[in-house]
Amino acid sequence: MTIDRDAWQSRLDAFVSTESLPGLTLGILSDDEVHVFASGVLNIATEVHVTPDSVFQIGSVTKAYTATLLLMLVDDGLLELDTPLVSMIPELAWGDASAREMVTVRHLLTHTSGIDGDHFLDLGRGEDVLERYVATCGDLAQVFAPGAAWSYSNTGFAIAGRLIEKLTGLTYDQALAERVLRPLGMTRSCTLPEEALRHRAAFGHVAGADGLELAPVVATPRTMGSAGGVAASAADVLALARLYLDGGVDRNGRRLLTEAAISNAFTPQVPVPDPSLADDWGLGFMLRTWDGARVVGHDGGTVGQGASLRILPDHGVAVVVLGNGPGLGTAMDELVRSAVEELCGIQPPPPLAPSTDASEDRHEWAGVYERVNMRITVSGETPSVQIEIGGLAAESLGSDSFSGRIQRAPDGTFLTDALGAFMPIVPFSLADGTRCLHFAGRAQPEVR
Repeated sequence: MTIDRDAWQSRLDAFVSTESLPGLTLGILSDDEVHVFASGVLNIATEVHVTPDSVFQIGSVTKAYTATLLLMLVDDGLLELDTPLVSMIPELAWGDASAREMVTVRHLLTHTSGIDGDHFLDLGRGEDVLERYVATCGDLAQVFAPGAAWSYSNTGFAIAGRLIEKLTGLTYDQALAERVLRPLGMTRSCTLPEEALRHRAAFGHVAGADGLELAPVVATPRTMGSAGGVAASAADVLALARLYLDGGVDRNGRRLLTEAAISNAFTPQVPVPDPSLADDWGLGFMLRTWDGARVVGHDGGTVGQGASLRILPDHGVAVVVLGNGPGLGTAMDELVRSAVEELCGIQPPPPLAPSTDASEDRHEWAGVYERVNMRITVSGETPSVQIEIGGLAAESLGSDSFSGRIQRAPDGTFLTDALGAFMPIVPFSLADGTRCLHFAGRAQPEVR
Protein backbone atom coordinates (compact mmCIF):
# COMPACT_ATOMS: atom_id res chain seq x y z
CA MET A 1 0.00 0.00 0.00
CA THR A 2 1.30 3.47 -0.87
CA ILE A 3 2.23 5.56 2.15
CA ASP A 4 0.97 9.15 2.01
CA ARG A 5 4.03 10.79 3.52
CA ASP A 6 2.56 14.30 3.62
CA ALA A 7 -0.52 13.10 5.49
CA TRP A 8 1.52 11.20 8.08
CA GLN A 9 3.89 14.12 8.56
CA SER A 10 0.93 16.39 9.20
CA ARG A 11 -0.39 14.02 11.84
CA LEU A 12 2.92 14.07 13.69
CA ASP A 13 3.21 17.83 13.45
CA ALA A 14 -0.26 18.20 14.98
CA PHE A 15 0.76 16.22 18.06
CA VAL A 16 4.01 18.09 18.72
CA SER A 17 2.30 21.44 18.33
CA THR A 18 0.86 20.85 21.79
CA GLU A 19 2.77 21.82 24.94
CA SER A 20 2.95 18.28 26.32
CA LEU A 21 4.99 16.54 23.63
CA PRO A 22 8.26 18.12 22.42
CA GLY A 23 9.33 15.44 19.94
CA LEU A 24 8.08 12.38 18.16
CA THR A 25 9.06 9.77 15.58
CA LEU A 26 6.85 7.27 13.80
CA GLY A 27 8.18 4.22 12.00
CA ILE A 28 6.11 2.05 9.66
CA LEU A 29 7.17 -1.26 8.11
CA SER A 30 4.84 -2.19 5.27
CA ASP A 31 5.35 -4.04 1.98
CA ASP A 32 8.91 -4.74 3.14
CA GLU A 33 9.69 -1.01 3.19
CA VAL A 34 10.50 1.17 6.18
CA HIS A 35 9.14 4.70 6.43
CA VAL A 36 10.15 7.00 9.30
CA PHE A 37 8.64 10.37 10.13
CA ALA A 38 9.93 12.90 12.67
CA SER A 39 8.69 16.10 14.23
CA GLY A 40 9.52 18.48 17.09
CA VAL A 41 12.61 18.84 19.24
CA LEU A 42 14.77 16.43 21.21
CA ASN A 43 15.33 18.86 24.08
CA ILE A 44 13.41 22.04 24.87
CA ALA A 45 16.59 23.63 26.23
CA THR A 46 18.75 23.05 23.14
CA GLU A 47 15.89 23.03 20.58
CA VAL A 48 17.71 20.44 18.49
CA HIS A 49 15.23 19.07 15.99
CA VAL A 50 14.08 15.47 15.85
CA THR A 51 15.18 13.67 12.69
CA PRO A 52 14.30 10.16 11.45
CA ASP A 53 17.56 8.77 12.85
CA SER A 54 17.08 10.28 16.32
CA VAL A 55 17.45 7.93 19.28
CA PHE A 56 14.87 7.70 22.08
CA GLN A 57 14.77 5.61 25.24
CA ILE A 58 12.35 2.77 24.50
CA GLY A 59 11.87 1.65 28.11
CA SER A 60 10.20 -1.73 28.50
CA VAL A 61 10.15 -2.43 24.76
CA THR A 62 13.65 -3.58 25.79
CA LYS A 63 11.94 -6.66 27.24
CA ALA A 64 11.21 -7.83 23.69
CA TYR A 65 14.96 -7.66 23.00
CA THR A 66 15.74 -9.60 26.19
CA ALA A 67 13.11 -12.19 25.32
CA THR A 68 14.66 -12.53 21.87
CA LEU A 69 18.05 -13.21 23.45
CA LEU A 70 16.59 -15.88 25.72
CA LEU A 71 14.80 -17.54 22.80
CA MET A 72 18.11 -17.63 20.92
CA LEU A 73 19.69 -19.40 23.89
CA VAL A 74 16.84 -21.91 23.86
CA ASP A 75 17.48 -22.50 20.16
CA ASP A 76 21.17 -23.04 20.99
CA GLY A 77 20.30 -25.72 23.53
CA LEU A 78 21.73 -23.71 26.41
CA LEU A 79 18.39 -23.13 28.11
CA GLU A 80 15.04 -24.79 28.74
CA LEU A 81 12.14 -22.54 29.62
CA ASP A 82 10.76 -24.76 32.40
CA THR A 83 14.02 -25.49 34.18
CA PRO A 84 14.13 -23.90 37.66
CA LEU A 85 16.24 -20.73 37.71
CA VAL A 86 18.24 -21.87 40.70
CA SER A 87 19.80 -24.66 38.65
CA MET A 88 21.40 -21.96 36.48
CA ILE A 89 21.76 -19.14 39.03
CA PRO A 90 22.37 -21.03 42.27
CA GLU A 91 23.29 -17.82 44.09
CA LEU A 92 19.90 -16.26 43.28
CA ALA A 93 18.29 -14.86 46.41
CA TRP A 94 14.48 -14.97 46.61
CA GLY A 95 12.04 -13.68 49.16
CA ASP A 96 10.26 -17.02 49.57
CA ALA A 97 12.35 -20.20 49.84
CA SER A 98 9.73 -22.53 48.36
CA ALA A 99 8.99 -20.19 45.46
CA ARG A 100 12.71 -19.92 44.77
CA GLU A 101 12.81 -23.63 43.95
CA MET A 102 9.82 -23.36 41.62
CA VAL A 103 10.31 -20.24 39.50
CA THR A 104 11.43 -20.78 35.89
CA VAL A 105 12.44 -18.72 32.87
CA ARG A 106 8.90 -19.08 31.56
CA HIS A 107 7.65 -17.38 34.73
CA LEU A 108 10.02 -14.47 34.05
CA LEU A 109 9.00 -14.10 30.41
CA THR A 110 5.29 -14.25 31.22
CA HIS A 111 5.34 -12.05 34.36
CA THR A 112 4.03 -14.85 36.56
CA SER A 113 6.92 -15.33 39.03
CA GLY A 114 4.87 -13.70 41.81
CA ILE A 115 7.80 -11.77 43.28
CA ASP A 116 7.61 -8.00 43.83
CA GLY A 117 8.07 -6.67 40.34
CA ASP A 118 9.23 -3.11 40.95
CA HIS A 119 12.53 -3.68 42.74
CA PHE A 120 14.37 -0.68 41.29
CA LEU A 121 17.91 -0.23 42.53
CA ASP A 122 20.77 1.88 41.23
CA LEU A 123 23.88 -0.14 42.07
CA GLY A 124 26.22 1.95 39.96
CA ARG A 125 27.86 1.30 36.64
CA GLY A 126 30.11 -1.67 37.32
CA GLU A 127 29.83 -4.68 35.06
CA ASP A 128 28.80 -6.81 38.05
CA VAL A 129 25.63 -4.83 38.77
CA LEU A 130 23.25 -7.65 37.82
CA GLU A 131 25.22 -10.13 39.89
CA ARG A 132 24.88 -7.82 42.86
CA TYR A 133 21.24 -7.14 42.05
CA VAL A 134 20.14 -10.79 42.29
CA ALA A 135 21.77 -10.95 45.73
CA THR A 136 19.29 -8.29 46.94
CA CYS A 137 16.15 -10.14 45.86
CA GLY A 138 16.01 -12.12 49.09
CA ASP A 139 14.42 -9.07 50.72
CA LEU A 140 11.48 -9.00 48.32
CA ALA A 141 7.92 -9.99 49.06
CA GLN A 142 6.33 -12.95 47.29
CA VAL A 143 3.07 -11.32 46.21
CA PHE A 144 1.58 -14.62 45.04
CA ALA A 145 2.76 -18.16 44.28
CA PRO A 146 4.63 -18.71 40.98
CA GLY A 147 2.13 -19.16 38.18
CA ALA A 148 -0.87 -18.03 40.25
CA ALA A 149 -1.48 -14.76 38.42
CA TRP A 150 -0.13 -12.27 35.90
CA SER A 151 1.57 -9.17 37.33
CA TYR A 152 4.05 -7.04 35.41
CA SER A 153 7.57 -7.60 36.73
CA ASN A 154 10.62 -5.48 36.00
CA THR A 155 12.41 -7.52 38.66
CA GLY A 156 11.94 -10.68 36.64
CA PHE A 157 13.56 -9.19 33.56
CA ALA A 158 16.51 -7.84 35.54
CA ILE A 159 17.05 -11.40 36.77
CA ALA A 160 16.69 -12.62 33.17
CA GLY A 161 19.54 -10.28 32.25
CA ARG A 162 21.74 -11.97 34.83
CA LEU A 163 20.76 -15.39 33.45
CA ILE A 164 21.93 -14.27 30.00
CA GLU A 165 25.25 -13.26 31.51
CA LYS A 166 25.65 -16.63 33.20
CA LEU A 167 24.92 -18.56 30.01
CA THR A 168 26.98 -16.45 27.61
CA GLY A 169 29.91 -15.35 29.76
CA LEU A 170 29.27 -11.78 28.58
CA THR A 171 27.66 -8.78 30.20
CA TYR A 172 24.06 -8.26 29.20
CA ASP A 173 25.09 -5.25 27.12
CA GLN A 174 27.73 -7.26 25.26
CA ALA A 175 25.42 -10.21 24.67
CA LEU A 176 22.67 -7.98 23.27
CA ALA A 177 25.11 -6.21 20.96
CA GLU A 178 26.70 -9.44 19.68
CA ARG A 179 23.54 -11.53 19.27
CA VAL A 180 20.88 -8.94 18.31
CA LEU A 181 22.04 -5.39 17.57
CA ARG A 182 24.96 -6.09 15.23
CA PRO A 183 23.43 -8.99 13.27
CA LEU A 184 20.32 -6.90 12.62
CA GLY A 185 22.29 -3.82 11.59
CA MET A 186 20.99 -1.75 14.49
CA THR A 187 23.67 0.93 14.29
CA ARG A 188 21.53 3.46 16.14
CA SER A 189 20.82 1.40 19.24
CA CYS A 190 22.63 1.28 22.57
CA THR A 191 22.25 0.34 26.22
CA LEU A 192 24.46 2.83 28.08
CA PRO A 193 23.98 6.61 28.30
CA GLU A 194 27.51 7.43 27.14
CA GLU A 195 26.83 5.42 23.99
CA ALA A 196 23.73 7.55 23.34
CA LEU A 197 26.05 10.57 23.05
CA ARG A 198 27.23 9.11 19.74
CA HIS A 199 23.75 9.70 18.35
CA ARG A 200 21.15 12.42 18.00
CA ALA A 201 19.60 11.53 21.33
CA ALA A 202 16.36 12.68 22.92
CA PHE A 203 16.03 13.98 26.46
CA GLY A 204 12.96 13.25 28.56
CA HIS A 205 10.45 15.88 29.67
CA VAL A 206 7.95 15.96 32.53
CA ALA A 207 5.18 18.32 33.56
CA GLY A 208 6.30 21.10 35.88
CA ALA A 209 4.62 23.94 37.72
CA ASP A 210 5.24 26.30 34.80
CA GLY A 211 5.01 23.89 31.89
CA LEU A 212 7.38 21.25 30.62
CA GLU A 213 10.68 20.64 32.38
CA LEU A 214 13.65 18.47 31.58
CA ALA A 215 13.32 15.07 33.23
CA PRO A 216 15.20 14.72 36.54
CA VAL A 217 16.49 11.28 35.49
CA VAL A 218 18.87 10.99 32.55
CA ALA A 219 18.84 7.22 32.03
CA THR A 220 17.62 3.90 33.41
CA PRO A 221 19.92 2.43 36.08
CA ARG A 222 22.17 -0.29 34.69
CA THR A 223 20.54 -2.79 37.04
CA MET A 224 17.37 -2.37 34.97
CA GLY A 225 19.15 -2.53 31.63
CA SER A 226 17.60 -5.83 30.56
CA ALA A 227 14.16 -4.59 31.63
CA GLY A 228 14.24 -1.12 30.09
CA GLY A 229 17.67 0.21 29.16
CA VAL A 230 17.74 0.26 25.36
CA ALA A 231 17.76 3.53 23.40
CA ALA A 232 17.08 3.24 19.68
CA SER A 233 15.87 4.90 16.53
CA ALA A 234 12.49 4.00 15.07
CA ALA A 235 14.10 2.14 12.15
CA ASP A 236 16.20 0.05 14.53
CA VAL A 237 13.14 -1.01 16.54
CA LEU A 238 11.49 -2.02 13.29
CA ALA A 239 14.54 -4.16 12.51
CA LEU A 240 13.65 -6.33 15.49
CA ALA A 241 10.03 -6.51 14.34
CA ARG A 242 11.21 -7.47 10.85
CA LEU A 243 13.20 -10.40 12.26
CA TYR A 244 9.95 -11.86 13.57
CA LEU A 245 7.99 -11.06 10.42
CA ASP A 246 10.72 -12.70 8.30
CA GLY A 247 10.53 -15.95 10.24
CA GLY A 248 13.75 -15.46 12.22
CA VAL A 249 16.05 -14.78 9.25
CA ASP A 250 18.01 -11.53 8.99
CA ARG A 251 18.34 -9.44 5.82
CA ASN A 252 21.47 -11.39 4.83
CA GLY A 253 19.68 -14.72 4.98
CA ARG A 254 21.22 -15.82 8.29
CA ARG A 255 18.91 -17.60 10.70
CA LEU A 256 18.90 -15.95 14.12
CA LEU A 257 15.69 -17.48 15.50
CA THR A 258 13.88 -20.68 14.64
CA GLU A 259 10.30 -20.53 13.44
CA ALA A 260 9.39 -22.63 16.46
CA ALA A 261 10.80 -19.96 18.78
CA ILE A 262 8.72 -17.28 17.07
CA SER A 263 5.60 -19.42 17.22
CA ASN A 264 6.14 -19.99 20.94
CA ALA A 265 6.76 -16.29 21.55
CA PHE A 266 3.47 -15.41 19.88
CA THR A 267 1.43 -18.19 21.53
CA PRO A 268 -0.72 -17.18 24.53
CA GLN A 269 0.87 -18.35 27.78
CA VAL A 270 -1.28 -16.61 30.39
CA PRO A 271 -4.39 -14.37 30.30
CA VAL A 272 -3.99 -10.72 31.30
CA PRO A 273 -6.69 -9.33 33.63
CA ASP A 274 -6.38 -5.76 32.32
CA PRO A 275 -8.05 -5.52 28.89
CA SER A 276 -6.34 -2.23 28.13
CA LEU A 277 -2.91 -3.93 28.18
CA ALA A 278 -3.43 -7.23 26.40
CA ASP A 279 -5.68 -10.24 26.06
CA ASP A 280 -2.83 -12.63 26.83
CA TRP A 281 0.94 -12.61 27.33
CA GLY A 282 3.29 -14.66 25.20
CA LEU A 283 7.00 -15.22 25.78
CA GLY A 284 8.03 -11.62 26.31
CA PHE A 285 5.28 -10.08 24.16
CA MET A 286 1.77 -8.76 24.72
CA LEU A 287 -0.83 -10.46 22.52
CA ARG A 288 -4.14 -9.05 21.37
CA THR A 289 -6.77 -9.70 18.74
CA TRP A 290 -8.07 -6.68 16.86
CA ASP A 291 -10.96 -7.21 14.48
CA GLY A 292 -9.96 -10.86 14.17
CA ALA A 293 -6.27 -10.11 13.47
CA ARG A 294 -3.29 -11.02 15.67
CA VAL A 295 -1.48 -8.04 17.17
CA VAL A 296 1.82 -8.52 19.01
CA GLY A 297 3.93 -5.88 20.71
CA HIS A 298 5.16 -4.08 23.77
CA ASP A 299 5.04 -0.61 25.30
CA GLY A 300 7.70 1.15 27.30
CA GLY A 301 8.34 4.26 29.33
CA THR A 302 11.21 5.88 31.18
CA VAL A 303 11.05 9.18 33.04
CA GLY A 304 9.87 11.55 30.31
CA GLN A 305 10.26 9.21 27.31
CA GLY A 306 8.34 6.28 25.88
CA ALA A 307 7.71 3.88 23.04
CA SER A 308 5.04 1.66 21.55
CA LEU A 309 5.62 -1.25 19.16
CA ARG A 310 2.92 -3.23 17.35
CA ILE A 311 3.50 -6.12 14.95
CA LEU A 312 0.75 -7.66 12.81
CA PRO A 313 2.27 -11.02 11.77
CA ASP A 314 -0.47 -11.95 9.30
CA HIS A 315 -0.21 -8.63 7.45
CA GLY A 316 3.56 -8.11 7.39
CA VAL A 317 3.14 -4.75 9.10
CA ALA A 318 4.83 -3.19 12.11
CA VAL A 319 4.44 0.25 13.66
CA VAL A 320 6.59 2.00 16.27
CA VAL A 321 6.10 5.37 17.96
CA LEU A 322 8.82 7.05 20.05
CA GLY A 323 8.54 10.33 21.96
CA ASN A 324 9.76 12.44 24.85
CA GLY A 325 6.99 14.09 26.83
CA PRO A 326 3.96 13.45 29.06
CA GLY A 327 1.56 13.79 26.12
CA LEU A 328 3.03 10.75 24.41
CA GLY A 329 0.32 8.30 25.51
CA THR A 330 -2.39 9.89 23.40
CA ALA A 331 -0.08 10.22 20.40
CA MET A 332 1.02 6.59 20.59
CA ASP A 333 -2.53 5.31 20.79
CA GLU A 334 -3.91 7.43 17.98
CA LEU A 335 -0.98 6.99 15.61
CA VAL A 336 -0.84 3.22 16.07
CA ARG A 337 -4.59 2.88 15.64
CA SER A 338 -4.57 5.04 12.51
CA ALA A 339 -1.68 3.12 10.96
CA VAL A 340 -3.24 -0.30 11.64
CA GLU A 341 -6.59 0.80 10.28
CA GLU A 342 -5.12 2.40 7.16
CA LEU A 343 -2.51 -0.24 6.30
CA CYS A 344 -4.35 -3.40 7.30
CA GLY A 345 -8.01 -2.49 7.01
CA ILE A 346 -8.41 -3.45 10.67
CA GLN A 347 -10.58 -1.56 13.11
CA PRO A 348 -8.88 -1.57 16.54
CA PRO A 349 -11.24 -1.63 19.51
CA PRO A 350 -12.07 1.79 20.91
CA PRO A 351 -10.27 2.90 24.08
CA LEU A 352 -12.10 1.94 27.25
CA ALA A 353 -14.35 4.71 28.48
CA PRO A 354 -16.95 4.82 31.26
CA SER A 355 -20.66 4.52 30.68
CA THR A 356 -22.91 7.24 32.04
CA ASP A 357 -24.01 5.17 35.06
CA ALA A 358 -21.60 5.62 38.00
CA SER A 359 -24.09 4.92 40.78
CA GLU A 360 -23.26 1.31 41.66
CA ASP A 361 -22.16 0.43 45.18
CA ARG A 362 -18.61 -1.02 45.24
CA HIS A 363 -18.83 -2.11 48.90
CA GLU A 364 -18.29 -5.79 48.11
CA TRP A 365 -14.63 -5.16 47.23
CA ALA A 366 -13.92 -2.07 49.27
CA GLY A 367 -10.68 -2.33 51.20
CA VAL A 368 -6.96 -1.65 51.15
CA TYR A 369 -4.75 -3.41 48.60
CA GLU A 370 -1.00 -3.12 48.75
CA ARG A 371 2.31 -4.19 47.27
CA VAL A 372 5.72 -2.53 47.25
CA ASN A 373 5.45 1.10 46.07
CA MET A 374 1.66 1.04 45.67
CA ARG A 375 -1.30 1.16 48.06
CA ILE A 376 -4.88 1.34 46.76
CA THR A 377 -7.77 2.21 49.05
CA VAL A 378 -11.24 1.62 47.60
CA SER A 379 -14.27 3.24 49.18
CA GLY A 380 -17.41 1.14 49.01
CA GLU A 381 -19.85 3.82 50.05
CA THR A 382 -19.02 6.04 47.12
CA PRO A 383 -17.33 4.87 43.92
CA SER A 384 -13.89 6.31 44.61
CA VAL A 385 -10.27 5.26 45.03
CA GLN A 386 -7.13 6.65 46.68
CA ILE A 387 -3.80 5.57 45.19
CA GLU A 388 -0.44 6.09 46.89
CA ILE A 389 2.65 5.47 44.79
CA GLY A 390 6.34 5.34 45.62
CA GLY A 391 9.62 4.81 43.82
CA LEU A 392 10.30 5.60 40.17
CA ALA A 393 6.61 5.81 39.29
CA ALA A 394 6.07 8.67 41.74
CA GLU A 395 9.10 10.47 40.35
CA SER A 396 7.83 10.08 36.81
CA LEU A 397 4.28 11.20 37.67
CA GLY A 398 5.42 14.11 39.83
CA SER A 399 3.32 13.10 42.84
CA ASP A 400 2.89 10.22 45.26
CA SER A 401 -0.85 10.48 45.95
CA PHE A 402 -3.85 10.41 43.61
CA SER A 403 -7.59 10.04 43.94
CA GLY A 404 -10.43 9.57 41.51
CA ARG A 405 -13.79 8.16 40.66
CA ILE A 406 -14.64 4.56 39.85
CA GLN A 407 -17.00 3.87 36.96
CA ARG A 408 -17.84 0.97 34.69
CA ALA A 409 -17.13 0.65 30.98
CA PRO A 410 -20.00 -0.71 28.87
CA ASP A 411 -18.36 -4.18 28.95
CA GLY A 412 -18.45 -4.15 32.77
CA THR A 413 -14.78 -3.30 33.35
CA PHE A 414 -14.21 -1.00 36.31
CA LEU A 415 -12.31 2.17 35.42
CA THR A 416 -10.72 4.94 37.46
CA ASP A 417 -9.49 8.37 36.41
CA ALA A 418 -7.19 8.71 39.44
CA LEU A 419 -4.06 9.10 37.28
CA GLY A 420 -5.70 11.56 34.89
CA ALA A 421 -7.03 9.18 32.24
CA PHE A 422 -9.43 6.30 32.71
CA MET A 423 -7.58 3.05 33.42
CA PRO A 424 -8.98 -0.40 34.34
CA ILE A 425 -9.01 -1.42 37.99
CA VAL A 426 -9.92 -5.10 38.02
CA PRO A 427 -10.97 -7.09 41.12
CA PHE A 428 -10.11 -10.79 41.16
CA SER A 429 -9.29 -13.60 43.59
CA LEU A 430 -6.38 -16.02 43.68
CA ALA A 431 -6.99 -19.76 43.91
CA ASP A 432 -6.48 -19.59 47.69
CA GLY A 433 -9.25 -17.00 48.01
CA THR A 434 -7.02 -13.94 48.45
CA ARG A 435 -8.78 -10.89 47.07
CA CYS A 436 -6.70 -8.72 44.73
CA LEU A 437 -6.95 -5.67 42.53
CA HIS A 438 -5.21 -5.44 39.19
CA PHE A 439 -4.14 -1.88 38.38
CA ALA A 440 -1.42 -0.39 36.18
CA GLY A 441 -0.33 -3.89 35.24
CA ARG A 442 0.24 -5.00 38.84
CA ALA A 443 -1.63 -7.34 41.15
CA GLN A 444 -2.29 -5.85 44.59
CA PRO A 445 -3.37 -8.29 47.36
CA GLU A 446 -5.85 -7.08 49.96
CA VAL A 447 -4.20 -6.23 53.28
CA ARG A 448 -7.33 -5.17 55.17
